[in-house]
Amino acid sequence: MTLGFLDLMEIRFVNAFRTRGVSWKTIRTASLRASEVLRTTHPFCTHEFLTNGREIFLELMLSDEERGLLELSKGQHVFREFLLPYLHNVDIVDQVPRRWWPMGKDHRVVLDPARRLGKPIVSKEGVRTLVLSEAFAVEKSFDTVAAWYEVEPASVREAVRYEESISA
Repeated sequence: MTLGFLDLMEIRFVNAFRTRGVSWKTIRTASLRASEVLRTTHPFCTHEFLTNGREIFLELMLSDEERGLLELSKGQHVFREFLLPYLHNVDIVDQVPRRWWPMGKDHRVVLDPARRLGKPIVSKEGVRTLVLSEAFAVEKSFDTVAAWYEVEPASVREAVRYEESISA
């Protein structure tokens, strides 16, 4: 079985919820209810979800001007106060995630299923982070590796930092 990009985004949400203390039961209930409400198999990929560490909320457009939150495990509408969206590092197009910037949008590393089969790359040049990181491990020079692959030395630095972060 192969995981697709939408599966990866779902896993990212589950991890974010677990990290903030949300129980597995609440996540499962929220996923099932969100699938019903949104009529999709990847509900965590299509809308903004929020949590307070106990419950999971789905942000809904109630009218052209008004947004609301649906607490998914109990099915109750609640106020939008003080909760932050999780999609700040994901580019959403037509309510579908298209690119993920795992280090943040102010960095160069991106996972984009439309480029290099969704493998982590440096965004500007499109070279895989693993390739740059492995070349640096051998050569020990950001400038030399940058020259070999015709990328900026900063791209090599970010690729190395990203690969180190996921291998730790």
